[in-house]
Amino acid sequence: MNSRRKFIQNTSLLSLAMSLKPDFSLLAAKDQVLGHGDFRYQVDLQWGNLDPTQVPVVNCHE
Repeated sequence: MNSRRKFIQNTSLLSLAMSLKPDFSLLAAKDQVLGHGDFRYQVDLQWGNLDPTQVPVVNCHE
């Protein structure tokens, strides 16, 4: 039977491993490329961050 102590040990070990190997981290590199072959795409983290004073969203999805 798994104990709470074993769970905490495994969780802390996993978090340490993820911080050492950033490929599996949620905080991956900002210039990440997705896809393979002819279909490769670079992630644009600023996509969709619009200035609401310049581009107001009015009556969206009503």
